[in-house]
Amino acid sequence: MALEQWASDGKVVKITIVRYPSQEEAAKSMREFAASMRANRSSTDSGEEGYSWGSLNSFVFRKHNFLVYIYVKGSDAEDEKQLRKQFARLIVDAIHN
Repeated sequence: MALEQWASDGKVVKITIVRYPSQEEAAKSMREFAASMRANRSSTDSGEEGYSWGSLNSFVFRKHNFLVYIYVKGSDAEDEKQLRKQFARLIVDAIHN
């Protein structure tokens, strides 16, 4: 498990990455988490599937056997969307390498 947090100029990004032994176990864990949080399936260009809950600033996606949880706090909803996308792309690139 990796936990990271950054804050600057009133913006906050928190990332948790969990590695599972298999893609199937990661997918099962994400479905169980989504059900317990009453999360909504969310479109993602970063992973195989994703969910958001609360406001759109909390998001989880699966890429292979990794679950990536992202929380962002920005100046407004558009800022949060851009932060979430930016960090998701960076994480997906890191998983591929």
